[in-house]
Amino acid sequence: MALYELPQILADVVREAFGDEPDVIVENVPGTGTRALSRAIQKLAPDVVIQGGPPACKLLLEHPRIVILGVTPDGRQAWICALHPHPHELVDVSLAGLRVAVIDALEKHRRALHGLR
Repeated sequence: MALYELPQILADVVREAFGDEPDVIVENVPGTGTRALSRAIQKLAPDVVIQGGPPACKLLLEHPRIVILGVTPDGRQAWICALHPHPHELVDVSLAGLRVAVIDALEKHRRALHGLR
């Protein structure tokens, strides 16, 4: 697990939360900006990145296997980004069914991009 731009008090809370987990190593990542974080992800290969502020979800394009959790400095809000590709069988493979499936998929994608459900 990599901690990035996280206030020290939140970093301490995370370390305490995972302190008893033998398979979890918590590392602080130095630097600022997404480039520094991307280099650290390449070097450390964490499964999870916890960062201060909204998560840099665009890093999933370069590092698709990680999970990114963003936490506000006061710890009152958090967001999580992860890629979850999973196929869905289409029951109706007619032209109309394919059209509906594509339109529905695009609409879900647009809502996700704007944080809507």
